[in-house]
Amino acid sequence: MKNRYFKKFWNETTGDAVTDSWGNSKYYFETDEKLNVLKQIQLFENENILKYDEQNFEDQYGFLTDHPLEIEDYEDSEISEIDFYEIWNYKFAMELSKDFKSALRHFVYYYTNGTLPYVIDDNELLKNINYREDLKDEASLVEKTFAIFSNNIRMDESGKVLNLTHSMKRAAQWIRFVCREKNDTYQVEPEFEDWEVELH
Repeated sequence: MKNRYFKKFWNETTGDAVTDSWGNSKYYFETDEKLNVLKQIQLFENENILKYDEQNFEDQYGFLTDHPLEIEDYEDSEISEIDFYEIWNYKFAMELSKDFKSALRHFVYYYTNGTLPYVIDDNELLKNINYREDLKDEASLVEKTFAIFSNNIRMDESGKVLNLTHSMKRAAQWIRFVCREKNDTYQVEPEFEDWEVELH
């Protein structure tokens, strides 16, 4: 059995309170030979995208249609499997949540004005460490500081940051490590994992 693929422009908004402002949309369907829908994509003008299949049948925005397509409505709308999966697999850019923007702004503020030691729930970690002076000419080390902070951030589905203090502390541990004096035996615990220090 060979699946079929279709694309259809929908020249009106949804009328739904949440999604109506997203604009008109294009539908993409993967069907079986009898035109039962197996996968469904709705791509809006604002680039929001809804995707449904058997594993993700329904959410607060919509659902996978349970009616087969009417072939007379899609005779001139058939596309290739490649065209369909280019959309299915494509990761559209998502706007950063307001909570993440706030978390990043606060981290930059604390780092820049020297108050980072007071917001990480560890009064000893950066005690007597003048990291702003030590790192003022160390762009790559500062770059990794912000990478560690960002890589550790975890958010819920709404974009709310769940672990701001932990992320700042992991960044502070890196600062403490790279600002060691001679014969200083400080070691980061737990050790950084590869994903924490990755530069994207």
